[in-house]
Amino acid sequence: MTEPSPIVQATPTQITTSALVALASMHVIDQSLREIAKEYRFTLEEVQEFYDKCGEMGRTRQRFQLMRELLTQKFINDL
Repeated sequence: MTEPSPIVQATPTQITTSALVALASMHVIDQSLREIAKEYRFTLEEVQEFYDKCGEMGRTRQRFQLMRELLTQKFINDL
């Protein structure tokens, strides 16, 4: 009968450079999406959903900027 192999856990020195780059990239994307949501006053979920579909940060920012401008124009007399 063979003994079960021990569970091997990665130590910080075993994390590859590409994994670190991927994590950093994800953080930058998440931060950028949060900034767009906050700046144009939309939910993070709305911004994330559009970004997931198009995959372009510039296009995502442009869309939510335009949407905010249209809403502001349409409802300017509501105050």
